[in-house]
Amino acid sequence: MDTNFQPCDSSQSNFQNQPGPQCNYPQVNFYNNSVPTGYSKTVTMGDWLIYTLLSCIPLVNLVALIYFAIDHDKPSRANMARLSLILMAIGIGLGILIIIAFGCLAMATSA
Repeated sequence: MDTNFQPCDSSQSNFQNQPGPQCNYPQVNFYNNSVPTGYSKTVTMGDWLIYTLLSCIPLVNLVALIYFAIDHDKPSRANMARLSLILMAIGIGLGILIIIAFGCLAMATSA
């Protein structure tokens, strides 16, 4: 990422010689999928399709999610994988608590 990036300078005027902030944002051409240096590429629809299909396969989804979670090439995919791992852990934890609760209830009513 450019270290000399100055987002807005309110002391300058804009292109119509009107007073206001002069903002210098990096130019991105979305038509030919070019990305400025230092910026990561977005996740394509094919990447999401592969991600979704891998998430449907038991045990493969865990390995794929861990791999995607530590991937630094595409931050949006890494964030989605981290979220999926967190939700998976919460679901497993709640499932264990429910099994314990029903087990205790079954033991209490059988006595």
